[in-house]
Amino acid sequence: MDKKQKAKADTQIPHIPEEIMEEILSMLPVKSLMKFQTVCKSWSNLISKSHFSKLHLQRSIDANRTSFVYLSGCDTNLAYEASTGKLVESESVAVSILAYCNGLLCIGLGDDLLLWNPSTKKAREIPTSPVEFPTPASTMASAFFGLGHRSASDDYKLVRISIFNDMDFQTEVKIYSTNTNTWRRVGDFPYDYPLGRTGVFASGCLHWIVSVWEGGAHHHRIAMLDLADDSYGWIHMPDMGHKVPVFFDIGTLDGKLVVFRPPTNADGSSSIWILEDHNKEESWTTIRIAIDGVNRLEAFVFLQPLWFMKPGRILVRLGAKLVASFDVTGKRRCDMYIPHMLEWRMLNFVESLVSPNLT
Repeated sequence: MDKKQKAKADTQIPHIPEEIMEEILSMLPVKSLMKFQTVCKSWSNLISKSHFSKLHLQRSIDANRTSFVYLSGCDTNLAYEASTGKLVESESVAVSILAYCNGLLCIGLGDDLLLWNPSTKKAREIPTSPVEFPTPASTMASAFFGLGHRSASDDYKLVRISIFNDMDFQTEVKIYSTNTNTWRRVGDFPYDYPLGRTGVFASGCLHWIVSVWEGGAHHHRIAMLDLADDSYGWIHMPDMGHKVPVFFDIGTLDGKLVVFRPPTNADGSSSIWILEDHNKEESWTTIRIAIDGVNRLEAFVFLQPLWFMKPGRILVRLGAKLVASFDVTGKRRCDMYIPHMLEWRMLNFVESLVSPNLT
């Protein structure tokens, strides 16, 4: 072997079994994987596989890796980066974020809808589907969205609930499928006005808090839409004692449905309920958090959960310009002040390689 051949042999990448390489690469952030696709053809092919994107997504969820809470305000866009615990400027354009799931965002650009993965910069335009008004005199009251994934068919579904300004608040519900690239109308939403615009996806279903008239009074329930068969159902709220709070919110933690209540007790404590088994309403478990440094009035008016994190941490809004991180014991870990933001909304986001162009 001459010197040139020997030098080439010395610089060649050693052979690593694909299953080991897959395991190593699945633990890396999306930004690194995008760069590694140019290293060699075998890496590019591996990273482009649907199987690998699912593995990488699960690794990201399990490790709570490089997740964000987007805070969209009047003057600026910020993102909370879990790996650093800091609020950073976001390059997000001024768009309306309507729904999210597994690293995909459904965003509104005027009358257009887009399914977008901000990590990979890939997007697809969602075809328009006109709203079918029940009468010529009907007008739109509001629209609610939710994005979820049906694992059996690897189909991402966008749900649009349109509510009309009629005496009985008639509805129209349509579901868009990435597999067929079409909209389909399903049964009308059978509950009252959802208390929250974006559906929360957990255990194959989208969830909204609703008010149900029962026994001569309104009661709060968690309405759900099962994406396997597009059927409706509901889950009873966890037992919150005699005093049911005016405000509460739902989210997810480890893929499980979570209900959060702001402090209502004399000691300023709050509670988080976790539905351990989605098929058993009696499986609610409770975590109590005594949040220090927050009086009851401030908590009732301003406190809002942004993100349920691991291990045992929660990111909450404490006012117009303050976000704080707590652990489950109630100890405040850190504060982050938000400049120039009077009105803002938030969502938890996990990096993924999931492609909006699944078909």
